[in-house]
Amino acid sequence: HLCRRRKNEEDSGKVRDTNGTCSEIDAVVNSIPVTDVLHLLTSEGRKEMIDKLVTFDVQSRRQLMTAIVHRKVEATLGDLSTSNKREDNASCSDDAEGDPFGNDAERIICVVSVIGFHVLQLRFQAMSTKEMLMLAQRSWLRHCVWESALAYLLWDCVLVLEKKKCYGLAVTVLETILIGYTDVLDRNESESRQVSDSTFASFIRCLVSRRVRGKAFERLVIDQGHIERTAAKIEGSSKNYKATSRVADGSSKKKSKDGGKDASAEWTIVQKRCLDVIYREGRECSIPFSTIRTLARRLKVPLKETISGIENAEMNILMIRSEDDDSASVSSRSGDSKSDKSSARSSYSEWTPKTDYSVANSIINEDKDGVGKRCAYVGWEDEDDSERMARTRSMNVEELALEEYAAGRLPIQDEEYCDSQSANVKGGWVGWHDEGGHVRALFRILCAPSIFGIDPCDGQSVEQHTIFLAPYQGAPLDLHVGFQGPSSSSGAETGLPRGFFERRRARIDRLLGELDSSTPQDICDRVYDAIFERVRAVRDAGTIGMKDALLLRDLGEIRTLSFIAAGLGGKMLATIFRCLCFDYRHYAGGLPDLLLLRAVFDDDNQEERLVDLGTWVGEAFSAAEVQKGQVVELCRILADRDDEYLGCSKVGETGAVSSQRWRQSVRRQKHDDAAQRGEECFASSDDFPQRLLLSCNDRPIKAECMFVEVKSANDRLDARQEDWLNILDGVGNARVCKFTNQKKSGKKKGEKDSGTAPAGTTK
Repeated sequence: HLCRRRKNEEDSGKVRDTNGTCSEIDAVVNSIPVTDVLHLLTSEGRKEMIDKLVTFDVQSRRQLMTAIVHRKVEATLGDLSTSNKREDNASCSDDAEGDPFGNDAERIICVVSVIGFHVLQLRFQAMSTKEMLMLAQRSWLRHCVWESALAYLLWDCVLVLEKKKCYGLAVTVLETILIGYTDVLDRNESESRQVSDSTFASFIRCLVSRRVRGKAFERLVIDQGHIERTAAKIEGSSKNYKATSRVADGSSKKKSKDGGKDASAEWTIVQKRCLDVIYREGRECSIPFSTIRTLARRLKVPLKETISGIENAEMNILMIRSEDDDSASVSSRSGDSKSDKSSARSSYSEWTPKTDYSVANSIINEDKDGVGKRCAYVGWEDEDDSERMARTRSMNVEELALEEYAAGRLPIQDEEYCDSQSANVKGGWVGWHDEGGHVRALFRILCAPSIFGIDPCDGQSVEQHTIFLAPYQGAPLDLHVGFQGPSSSSGAETGLPRGFFERRRARIDRLLGELDSSTPQDICDRVYDAIFERVRAVRDAGTIGMKDALLLRDLGEIRTLSFIAAGLGGKMLATIFRCLCFDYRHYAGGLPDLLLLRAVFDDDNQEERLVDLGTWVGEAFSAAEVQKGQVVELCRILADRDDEYLGCSKVGETGAVSSQRWRQSVRRQKHDDAAQRGEECFASSDDFPQRLLLSCNDRPIKAECMFVEVKSANDRLDARQEDWLNILDGVGNARVCKFTNQKKSGKKKGEKDSGTAPAGTTK
């Protein structure tokens, strides 16, 4: 965790001390007591570990293979020390020993990574076609496969190697898990088995998840850039530096539209590698589109031009746009001059989300370093309520945004907003900082009965015992296998290794089609019926005493979930569920911070009015749980739902521990309240909640929904968040709320005074 925090700070350019390091974190890391139990810091200990790891080879060759791998490991560690000395001399470092590591924990991790990638390369050469196809055809069992577990271990080691500036070793490790082996061990032809390139490529793409593979390519390009800059510094000129990476750039040629000249002639080596990864991996859809966008930014040309020759399934199926919808009209209005075209192609451009700006100065704690700290703000609460002031002394940026939208100061009501929402009603938005928790809950409720199981008629029932290993697992294992469309080069050999989306394509399209054509009331009823059927099944099975925490919570929020589903609408629900089916591991995260809702109706004068949610919906909106007028407290009725991640944790691939445990007690209390209501309803059939009807006093009610991603002044969107906003904006209302700092030094030269106080300004 400390290494990841340190690396994030370095990448974001945060404040460091005079030596360029985060001394506070280094002091903590270096004080960790470590015992080298396996003696990996000695040559004999490393040889013994290698001997245990190469047991997969035949016994007669085991001793030989151990000696060969041990020799390679020792040579790699020696080269690491030599290269570090050379880099230290170039940077005038005082480290004369060439040891970049500060403690034995980091040294052991380095040794594990060196042993790991050498053993993994040996394993690649020893595997048969049958062994590779076992993983390629059942990617959902990757965590049960020895090679995949070792690949994940190497991925975790990369963070430490990058932190200590061992970029050469980090590149080698990344290329091993992304591309495969490079050098060939001497073996007798009679003992070797030939594996086709297509089979090996399919096997390599299944070692780690699609999301990790994309992030690994991003780190690979960054580390290769570090190596090139270091080599240029040592040699004194970057023109004479020759790349030695195994990432080929043969497909990185791109013709310009102006005169047929090679547009990549002036690109750097790193840019050519980025384009090669975009073309090669983008066609296979083996990395997320967010990675393609991240790499494309380095090319300094519009995204649409970069991907013009790529048929990317993710972009086409999920309807991700590469440019703003009005970019064509803007271009035509500008005159389309030749200079304008060349200027547009010389800089990066892509689709941009709608953004609401507000001014708010965060509370600065002068006695602490602000690096990595969340911003805190003072809101608009009533100063006369001293008890409430003490309870809400400060709020984070999401809570401040909730207050802004509830009071009607945001959003900016432009023409597009007025077309999609009730323009005559300002404010009244209530909701949750759940980061998609309720959306994932609706995905589980509505999709589990239809698409999570296996249809015996589709010829896949033979996989039932590998997809469902235990009766108590929360989701089918292949849910976490991202899109793997049939490849023309490997389809015949690998038996079309398909992910969750392709394996269940017919049922997914059928369900999403039904949702897309449903009315808001139909969607409310569908949510209600799905939960009621689960309750009835439990009662019929006589397992009432066995508590299902998710079922009790759903029952306690059944009307709230129906309200959310109606506000989202069938089209947006279908779009969101398609993304989750396409690659759940990737798209389960990155959803906008806030889910905001409100309901309006027409009064006797045909004027739009807000609906009292406490009276209409009840549950957490009722007056018994939320005092009238306390907007901030209303916005906190439900907390983040980490356990809504089906079959995985929120924080990542390898079971890392969340650093925000201080929120768990509050989150658990909110969930317990909903579960308690559900348990009371479950015990008595007479108290079962009524259906939510989209009418009040015989007047139709319109439920409205809005997604908001909140950013403070020192924060920015990542590529996955941009993808979600891109997708959601195409079918509904999704926007960014950006808080900027108020100018404190007076007006700049030529700046006019607005004459009004900006919204959200701190007191």
